[in-house]
Amino acid sequence: MKLEKSEIERIITCAPDAIEPVLKLMKERIEVWKERGLDYIVERTSPKVSHGGTRSEIKAGSRMSPRTQKFGMNEVRSQVSAELLAEKDDIIRELKDTVEILELKIKKMEQLLHLKDEKIQTLSAKLVEADIPV
Repeated sequence: MKLEKSEIERIITCAPDAIEPVLKLMKERIEVWKERGLDYIVERTSPKVSHGGTRSEIKAGSRMSPRTQKFGMNEVRSQVSAELLAEKDDIIRELKDTVEILELKIKKMEQLLHLKDEKIQTLSAKLVEADIPV
């Protein structure tokens, strides 16, 4: 995906409606990748290895032997898998941090609830002492 320099500048300067077209394009491409699957991504990102030969052989698609081609595809798949694992690890780490923060917030809310209950009990006791019906 390529962006014009002017588009990049608009995005960097936070111009109104600058990022929406880019996000829409990215969404469309991601949907295409999801539909076509991992093989499509691997085909698009696999290294082009040539064993030499005549131009007609290269044009005919014999750039790599089937064994070399299979090894290259496996290598690219393992790279993609490693990248996906690293990305998932980052997501898991972020989610764990979020859970930790939320647990702290829950503890604080429980403390506040306890304080409010104590205050209600104290005020209710004062109302009873003053003979005001609750």
